[in-house]
Amino acid sequence: MKMVRPTLLLALLLSLSITPLAVAQIWPTKPVKVIAVFPAGGSVDQVARILAQQLSEQTGQSFVVDNRGGASGSIGTLC
Repeated sequence: MKMVRPTLLLALLLSLSITPLAVAQIWPTKPVKVIAVFPAGGSVDQVARILAQQLSEQTGQSFVVDNRGGASGSIGTLC
């Protein structure tokens, strides 16, 4: 039991020294892309644009709506 504690302490210190420290970045650095899975002009597009505008006003970051219509929405989900 006495030998386990120094071993665990050594393992903890080694794992902390090997792991690089995470550096926080300003989120996001580019405009955020909102993907609407149906063609432009439909109800999904209108809701996506309203949400993008509201998010832009609340966060101060630009949001871009990208319409990826086709294949019953499968194309937009693969992006």
